[in-house]
Amino acid sequence: MKPDLELRDYRRALTHSGDVSVGAFARRRRRTRILIATGGAALLLLAGVLYSFLRPPARTIPATFEVHVLCAAAECGHVAQLRVPVGRQFPIACPACGQHAARPLWRCHECSHEFLPRDESAPACPRCRSTKVGSAAASP
Repeated sequence: MKPDLELRDYRRALTHSGDVSVGAFARRRRRTRILIATGGAALLLLAGVLYSFLRPPARTIPATFEVHVLCAAAECGHVAQLRVPVGRQFPIACPACGQHAARPLWRCHECSHEFLPRDESAPACPRCRSTKVGSAAASP
């Protein structure tokens, strides 16, 4: 009776893990595994390099911001553009008279009038009554 496998037909016999590989077949299999691992490592390295070059720069929050202020003191009325720290509570000290009466100005987007709002919960322009208002400071 003839056996199913001959010595030359060793690939079918080495299909299970843990089997011993010999000769050119073993070298080719090892080379393939090394190439796959090297290619994977190269792709990971390329992805890291691309990420470091293409990610957006970190945005820092400025410590100060520009604001137009009007001194609400009756005898002063000074208008100035100041840089104030983030989180500063208004009113602040007026640069002209020194009183803590300087409050931020608002600008109407309809008529460009600058004003101090009377009711800050729902400010409206005193000239045209528009509610499209915002800070009078220049955009950063």
